[in-house]
Amino acid sequence: MNARWGPCPVCCEEGAAGHLVRVPGRVFVHCPHCDVRWAPLPESTEALPFDLTHYTAKQEVKGWSFEAGVREYLRLFEELPHAPGERFLEIGPGNGEVLEAARRLGLRCTGFDVDPTALDGLTHLRDVRLVHGQLTPERFPEGPFDIIFSNNVIEHIPKPIDFLARLRALLAPHGRLWVSCPNVASYEAQILGSYWPQYAPQDHVRLYSPTALRAVLERAGLAVERVWTQEGSFDFPLTMLAGARNFLVRHRAPGAELTAREYGGGAAVPSDPARQLAMRLVYQVVPLCGIPFAWATPRFGVAQHLRALARAAGCAPST
Repeated sequence: MNARWGPCPVCCEEGAAGHLVRVPGRVFVHCPHCDVRWAPLPESTEALPFDLTHYTAKQEVKGWSFEAGVREYLRLFEELPHAPGERFLEIGPGNGEVLEAARRLGLRCTGFDVDPTALDGLTHLRDVRLVHGQLTPERFPEGPFDIIFSNNVIEHIPKPIDFLARLRALLAPHGRLWVSCPNVASYEAQILGSYWPQYAPQDHVRLYSPTALRAVLERAGLAVERVWTQEGSFDFPLTMLAGARNFLVRHRAPGAELTAREYGGGAAVPSDPARQLAMRLVYQVVPLCGIPFAWATPRFGVAQHLRALARAAGCAPST
């Protein structure tokens, strides 16, 4: 990259920067070598420099929305090789939907977050160990792990190669790492450009395409078995609506500094029963508009959710 932006945090290549994506308060640089989009940060940044508590503070940990999320992840687990009794670690467990789905499948579950307050709402989960602090093997006497699940975490990590190398150290021989993040090469991202909602949160500092995600996994010493994209039937219509909202918000107050919640953040689950019923109806009707996109975009690798399955390099593929 040029001297102004420094080397790419994924491939470390120096050279001419690709196109820039400008959003309120910062810029994303496109690396033409590995295809990652990254927001320049101070070189001293070692950990997450942002407050991420809003991701868990607005999530419901019980009720119909929680159960719907658990069912969604149970379907997702059908694509991940697993067996009852295997040791399962989730990085950044959010409201616990993935951990609950893994527990129901008979996996021995551990949830990890650097912030202990992010785990406060997960005490309702049964047979799950919760760990906070440093991501080191000493924190996990129950390890190494057969499956490590990192869902929508890597886009928050300033130094993704170091992060993935730490996860690799926690993998058992023949263990699998499943990484999921927003797809910057998605159809919606190409249409909306800088108004794509995933550019908005200030804690999104690295955004990946399939090529970029494969590159960062390989540089961390992992052998990539598969990279693919997925999309739910509600993703396209809701993302386009969010992009339109971002356009209106940005041009309503040109030059104003917008918070992540105002510019791209989601709404909390309402506590009022009538509003909950209205939200249920929305979630039943809106997906009908997105069914064609949910069917077509994964076939061309341009769906919104980017996923990868990897193992420690030198180990045989999982079965």
